[in-house]
Amino acid sequence: KNFLTKNGFEYKSNGIFKKGNLCVRPVDSSLDMMIYVWTEEILDAPKNVRISADRQITWDAVTNAESYIVYVDGVRMTTVRATRYTLAMSYADGKEHVITVVATASKYISSPESDKVIYKS
Repeated sequence: KNFLTKNGFEYKSNGIFKKGNLCVRPVDSSLDMMIYVWTEEILDAPKNVRISADRQITWDAVTNAESYIVYVDGVRMTTVRATRYTLAMSYADGKEHVITVVATASKYISSPESDKVIYKS
């Protein structure tokens, strides 16, 4: 999905979240407009993602990351500023669930997804 945000745009391509800025300027004095798009440096993917028996997901901090998006089974669950998140009790259902984490920051392109971690209660 592609998203326009108040500061630019975000989209996901080949599992990598990309973020950029838009600038619209008039060309000469006509009604034509020029659109400039630029992107920033890509954050590293979170490493050492693990889950404990009490459903606590943890990972190593990523340099320059401001927050982290936690995905369960490919669905965005939450955005957190810490390097931990407790998985809801509803996932303690005996089924396998795939967990990944993405690092984000306002002046960087979001990281690729972390390695997948499987949780099964």
